[in-house]
Amino acid sequence: MSVRVDDRPATTRAAGQLAASALRSTVATALLQALRGHQALAQKRYADASAAFAAGMVDVPARERMLIPALQQQVDRYAFAEALRALGRNEASEAWRASLRDGPAVWNAPYLARSRN
Repeated sequence: MSVRVDDRPATTRAAGQLAASALRSTVATALLQALRGHQALAQKRYADASAAFAAGMVDVPARERMLIPALQQQVDRYAFAEALRALGRNEASEAWRASLRDGPAVWNAPYLARSRN
């Protein structure tokens, strides 16, 4: 799913579709919470963003997250860390940043790219 956070009609439609599926799907619930978190972060409502991201984190082993991109939640983890930093919760923010290192993913890309040159 891809919507621009500032496109309110699209985010409203997406939230409605996800809410309809959330009762049957853990992934839909996680995506709905992530959408709410990104909306709140864009509006500088850091406490709401933090709560939404926390509610949407899926507890899945790193090995399985690598196989299913939707479960990696890399952008959501980064945004969660940013919301926590904005709230002055630096230690928690750093813990979420550290969680980005759970395996080959977005965090590692710059290092892998440099090693090929």
